[in-house]
Amino acid sequence: MASHRRIWWILLAYFFIMPASELTAQSHSGLDRPPYELVVSQMKKVARSSESGKLVNYGHSQTGKALWLLQFGPRQKPVRHGVVPGIVVTGGMHGTEYMHIVDRMPRWLAAAAEQPGAVSQFLEAGVIYVVPVLNPEGFGNGGRGNGKIIDLNRDFGIAGALKPRFTQPESRSLGRFFRRQAVENNVNLQLAMDYHCCKGALLLPSAVAASQQDRAAHQTIAHLMQQNVDSRYQAGTTPDILGYAPAGTLKDFFHKCFGALSFTFEGMRLTETRKFGGHTKWLSAIAGYLSYRGPTFRTEAVSE
Repeated sequence: MASHRRIWWILLAYFFIMPASELTAQSHSGLDRPPYELVVSQMKKVARSSESGKLVNYGHSQTGKALWLLQFGPRQKPVRHGVVPGIVVTGGMHGTEYMHIVDRMPRWLAAAAEQPGAVSQFLEAGVIYVVPVLNPEGFGNGGRGNGKIIDLNRDFGIAGALKPRFTQPESRSLGRFFRRQAVENNVNLQLAMDYHCCKGALLLPSAVAASQQDRAAHQTIAHLMQQNVDSRYQAGTTPDILGYAPAGTLKDFFHKCFGALSFTFEGMRLTETRKFGGHTKWLSAIAGYLSYRGPTFRTEAVSE
């Protein structure tokens, strides 16, 4: 009995004496997450100082926190009925997988937009959206789910899905926003990249094999990743790489509903943050590739 009491005292001392940051701030990636409010503050700072960046509140989370994204471009007003090519980069879906990549993208994009290169050329007529944190509650408490402990990466709907999707405000708000962008602003979402941890791989959408041309384009993005980020990283569908087939993922939603080249990037634990320069080179290469790729416009209804 005495030994059991000692164990309980040790456990209590661990939880009450250990700094809160050690209990809640560190993710599976091995990196400490900043407060969500700090990420938003940095986004606002970029928006104020950037000529091409605009801060957008696209909805609210399960507990009422504002959901934010940064929109860069287009520089030129689109011609009437003209297609606006788009790229979206997202992160913070799971609070356990903070990579310190997507939250650094806004500042880099603001600078790249003002310099000659593939990014500024793409933004002449195109738009790039950056969503550093899709799930504020999970990001804040280090959980995989949102305020209702729902995995948002199983909640994005596509036509014909057996299980109802868009049950959560975070996924529903994102879906509505991009559908409005397609319908009202004629945005042709050409590529979507969702950052996760910790496999060291690039996951392709489940339906990519249905079209040889579509698969070839996805493979081109994968080759660019291997050239610029890490040549050792594999590319394939989720069953190919992880051995299971999830439904309701963000990459499948963007691929099926918008015809976008769509991916989940799985960074490596601890080391991915040091490859940020490679990720910016990869995004620049993607922008250059998409500047020469034709539109893939397709928009299906998003559940209310």
